[in-house]
Amino acid sequence: MYEIGNAKKMNGFILPPPNVELGNNHVKTVNKGAIMLGKENSLLKHAGEIKNWIFIYSVGKNSSDKDTNDADDAFDTLNKAGEAYGVKF
Repeated sequence: MYEIGNAKKMNGFILPPPNVELGNNHVKTVNKGAIMLGKENSLLKHAGEIKNWIFIYSVGKNSSDKDTNDADDAFDTLNKAGEAYGVKF
């Protein structure tokens, strides 16, 4: 884990939502962070491994272990959901 320390601001940018290519040549667009996939078109055309990424969550004197537990739960969910589509985190 990397701690930012007392920094209050960080520079960054928001990426545009991706289009997701499915194995049956359909293309889905991510809408508000979500994509709906049915069983009939749930395989990704180019599944792979997502490497070198960061997960940012709050940890500090006003935070609790709940933040860390929520982050761990979210990461577990990503791993489990990714398996269904051939994606590894």
